[in-house]
Amino acid sequence: MPSNPTLNYLGVILSAVSGIFYLFVKTESNRSDDRRPILQNDSINDINEITSVVNVENIEAEGSFLQNLNPKVKRIGGIVCACGSGVLFAFTFTPALYVQDNYPGASNNALDYVFSLYTGKE
Repeated sequence: MPSNPTLNYLGVILSAVSGIFYLFVKTESNRSDDRRPILQNDSINDINEITSVVNVENIEAEGSFLQNLNPKVKRIGGIVCACGSGVLFAFTFTPALYVQDNYPGASNNALDYVFSLYTGKE
């Protein structure tokens, strides 16, 4: 527990407000850059060989599931995934903290648990 709970609550409020502000950030995409060929003009023969093997037109027309989503749905999905990964990251150190709190003689130095944390060894 922090020594000053007021600062702790202020930090949580600041994080929540900054997350709300982030929801209103608009991204701009220039679609002409997305359609620019990756390969240079001198390799047109290579492109023709590739398109004869793989029908690129069908792949571009169908697109992937994520490419066909509404931009707002993509943003909400990204925010949910980011929050979920943040929650999972917060629980990363829970086993080491549990050992420190509940086992007599366990080391209170957090560096003693780094090897087991990152390798999955006991």
